[in-house]
Amino acid sequence: MRPSLRLLVSQGTSEVFNSASKHLQRVITPLVADALRTDGFVVVDGALGSSCADRLVEEMQDIRNTPHMIKNATHLVKDGQTRHLEKDSIWEMDTLSSHWPEVQKLAHMFGRLHTDFTLGTTLNVHLPELCLDSQALKVQWNNGGGGCFPLHFDSDRDLDRRQVTAIVYLNKDWTPKDGGQLRVYPFPSAPVEIEPVFDRMVLFSSPNMLHRVMPSHRPRMCFTVWYSSSCPPAPSISTGALPPSAVAKASASRLLLDHRYRKMLAKAIYADEWAESIRQSHEDSEARTHALETHWKDVGIITRVFRGVLPEVDSLVASSIHTPAGRSTPHSASPPSRTTAPPL
Repeated sequence: MRPSLRLLVSQGTSEVFNSASKHLQRVITPLVADALRTDGFVVVDGALGSSCADRLVEEMQDIRNTPHMIKNATHLVKDGQTRHLEKDSIWEMDTLSSHWPEVQKLAHMFGRLHTDFTLGTTLNVHLPELCLDSQALKVQWNNGGGGCFPLHFDSDRDLDRRQVTAIVYLNKDWTPKDGGQLRVYPFPSAPVEIEPVFDRMVLFSSPNMLHRVMPSHRPRMCFTVWYSSSCPPAPSISTGALPPSAVAKASASRLLLDHRYRKMLAKAIYADEWAESIRQSHEDSEARTHALETHWKDVGIITRVFRGVLPEVDSLVASSIHTPAGRSTPHSASPPSRTTAPPL
């Protein structure tokens, strides 16, 4: 009896996936883990191998043609209320969707990625402090035409336990003029732009790495896996919460050690770019206006409280742009400062 087509597809998927899994274990080296821990992000080219990546491109095309993709939306949480700003050009689907079991029949490789924990285990081996034990996958299609994302963090360590974001790009023949770069901000070090090229994986700290996606001028494909931990959070690197009376007088180096103050200072330093990224990512609407008003209100408060230290922080950012220092890394010509870069 001849094997069924579905069985042959399944066997072919398993062979390609198993090869990709072994390849992934080889490319996530101690040096990669060290960069992730120290700098907060790292780029790994040829992450899955071309056979697996080619198969994922085909499956992405199939998923895109289903009616189950939904528009991506920026979630704005303020005072216990959530507002959603949809993006007309960006469509996605995650494995929590009720339609995923149906879509998975068209996407065997993505189905394997959804259930396989090879990357999580490999990261745990090199970075045991992460204590990763769960993952969530989302596929994403950007139609181009300027589709992009505003500045944001993927997680808040005080609200959830997402630890590492892994983005894999599936775009062949990508050129700088196509846009769509991932821009990461290892604050207070200089921003770094990363091209979304075929079979490139970017790993970064979900709670600590500020990032955005620049406007894309051609269709752009990627998928994201978030790795989380159910373990209690580790103690903060800071020596304890500052009393309110001491915050305004604290040094930049002291404030930057605390993830909460670091996020506030980044919003103030990049206030104009942050606002522009909101405008670029969303059509004019009441919700966008509200988001911009909230942004500038927050910036005003942060600026008043930290007005004494902001010039020092601004100087740190400027010096990291003009004075590269430290060892060479695979992901940046200007490695982040070793004293103030966000910890993983």
